[in-house]
Amino acid sequence: MSKMNQKASVAQKAPQRMTTFQKAERTLVTCLLGEDSFYEDGQSVKDRLASYVPELSEDACRKLLKEAKVDNKLRHAPIFWATKMLKEGYLKADDVEMITDRVDLMADLLAEYWRENPRENSEIDERRQSHKRVNKMVPKQVVKGLQSSLKKFDEYQLAKYLGSKNEVKLRDVLRVIRPKPETDEQSALWGKVLKDELKTPDTWEVAISACGKDTAKKKEAWTRLLTEKTEKGLPKLGALALLRNLRNMDECGVDHKVIIEALKNASMKKILPFQIIGAARYSSSDFAGVLQDKLLESIKGYDKLEGDTVFLLDVSGSMSGSLSAKSELNRLDACAGVAAILDGICENSTLYTFNTSIKPLSKAYHGMALIDSVRSRLGGGTSIIDCTNEAINEFKRTHDKKFPSRVIILTDEQDNQYSLYESGKPLMNLPSSCKGYVVNVASYEHGVNYNNKCWTRISGWSEGIVKYISEYEKLGTR
Repeated sequence: MSKMNQKASVAQKAPQRMTTFQKAERTLVTCLLGEDSFYEDGQSVKDRLASYVPELSEDACRKLLKEAKVDNKLRHAPIFWATKMLKEGYLKADDVEMITDRVDLMADLLAEYWRENPRENSEIDERRQSHKRVNKMVPKQVVKGLQSSLKKFDEYQLAKYLGSKNEVKLRDVLRVIRPKPETDEQSALWGKVLKDELKTPDTWEVAISACGKDTAKKKEAWTRLLTEKTEKGLPKLGALALLRNLRNMDECGVDHKVIIEALKNASMKKILPFQIIGAARYSSSDFAGVLQDKLLESIKGYDKLEGDTVFLLDVSGSMSGSLSAKSELNRLDACAGVAAILDGICENSTLYTFNTSIKPLSKAYHGMALIDSVRSRLGGGTSIIDCTNEAINEFKRTHDKKFPSRVIILTDEQDNQYSLYESGKPLMNLPSSCKGYVVNVASYEHGVNYNNKCWTRISGWSEGIVKYISEYEKLGTR
C-alpha cells in the first residue's frame, strides 16, 4: 500500500454503522422479494426486512414505502412492507392507494394480508360465499384504500386482470371491499366484474394466444398491434411489452421498419434502463441504434453534473446475480445501465471497472458500447476500499494532486478483503469539494466501512439515482 494511501487511512475518523433506517432502505429498495441472491436466500431477506418495521417510526416507514414504490418502481416489496406497517398500525388508506396502482396489485395486497393473518384466513370458496364476514376481517384502512384505487381503473384495465391465475381474483376484491358506485357507469362496470361479463381486452397476450402456432397469423397480429392506436390515441402496444417482445416479433418475420417506427414513438417514462439493455441484448442488431437513443432519452431533463467525475463499476463475481428469477439480466447490467446514464450527464468522466484491481474504460465508450465493455469484464473477488482509494489517487496523480468533483461507486458492497463495520481501513476521506457516493444494487445486510460525512450511500438501481445526485448537489452542502 502506498504512503499516500496510508496517510489517507490514518486521517479517517472511525467508520459508523448504518442506522436501522439505512439498513431497511438498503434492503427494501434493492430486493426482489423472496428471491435468492448470491450470498443469501430470499426468506432471510424477508425475515430481516420484517424485523426493521417495529424499530422505525410511522413517518420513516412511510418514507421507505414511497421510495420503494414511486422512486424505484418495485412491485412486490412495497406490498410486503405495507402489510408489516399494517401490523404496527402505521398503514393508511392513502398508502394503500399509492401502492395499488395496477389492478392485480389490489389482489396481491389482500393475498399477502391473508398470508400474514392465517387465523383470519379461510378458503377462497368460503370467502366468496360469506364476503360480509370477511369484509370485517380486513382492516378499514385497507378497504378504504382499495375502494379509492378501484375507481381509477376502466373496463380495459379491469378486464385485463379479470382472468388472473392468482389465488385471489378481482371478483374477490370487490366482494371484500364492497365499493359504493358514485355513478351509473361505475355501478354497471363493477356489476360486469362480479358477473364475469367484461369485454375481452385487446391485449397482445390475447391476440397472440389466439394465433396458436400459426407464424403468419402472429406476424399479422403483431403488425396490427404495432400500428393501431387506442381510443385515447396511445400506441396499442405498451413500451414494456414492445421491448420484451422484440425477439418474438423478429422470429415471426415482422417488418423491422414497422418495429423501429414503433420504438421511436414509444414513451420510456416508466421504463428502467436495464429493461432497454435487456431488449438490446437479445434482439436484432437492426434495433441497436433506436434502443441507444431510447437509453439516452432518460437523460433529457437532467442538469449536467459539472466538473470531473470518477466512476468505479464493480465487476466482481457476486455482480452476476440475476435481477429476478424471470430476468435474463444481472446486477452488473443494471449497474452498467445506471453508469451509462450518469456518464451522459457528466461534464468530464473517468471510468474504471474493478474487482481486486482497477482497470480503466476507454473514454470513447458511451451508452450501449460502455455497457458491453463493462459486461465483458465480469469475474473475480472484490476489494472496494483499496480499488476506490487507488482510483482517487490515480486521478490526483494526473490532475495536479486535485480531487475530482465527485466519486461514484456502483457495487453490491461485498468486500472480501476487510472485515465489515470493524476498525479496518475505510474509504478515503474526501475534502468538501469532492462528493462521494456509494450506489448499492443489492439487499445484503452488511456493506463497506465509510465516513458518513464524506460518503453518501444510495440504494437501488433506477434512474432516480441520477435525479438524486443532481438535486443533492444543488444544495451545496454535505
